[in-house]
Amino acid sequence: MNDSNTHSLPAPFGELPTFTAEDWESHVSTALALIETGENVLWHLAAVCASVSTKYGDESISRFAGEIGYSAARVYDLAATHKCFQISKRSEILSFHHHSVAARSEDPEKAIAEAEDGQLSTRQLARRIEGRDEEILEKCPTCNGRGRIPKAELGISPRTESKMEAKPV
Repeated sequence: MNDSNTHSLPAPFGELPTFTAEDWESHVSTALALIETGENVLWHLAAVCASVSTKYGDESISRFAGEIGYSAARVYDLAATHKCFQISKRSEILSFHHHSVAARSEDPEKAIAEAEDGQLSTRQLARRIEGRDEEILEKCPTCNGRGRIPKAELGISPRTESKMEAKPV
């Protein structure tokens, strides 16, 4: 029997799943469960990639990537992230992508701790690891200021910026 409280999302391959629920809490709890599932799937996929790398060697990564429809760079990244955090402490609150970015640093555990403490986005964490976290940031025009991006990425030259500041509001 399929009542209106069923939260199942399976759908045949190629079709989009549908979802309906009676209340807000059901929507939130289902979304959180799916997010957690997605993160766990990435860690499991990373474990498989690391196993391929260990068992068959890095030269097998391209072949494996082709067979699963991923780029070799993505498979290397997944494997490297898994290998790195077998040794270092993994955060339960940060995304797999945070760990992937931190794995590229000299001290991944420290990078993860800084990301947690500073509530850093993956972009902010990458900038910090690259030593570019002191860049002047502007409100992102596409997300109404929820994010911040470097002025250079906005295409704002110092000359344009001085003209913008000189205009009366």
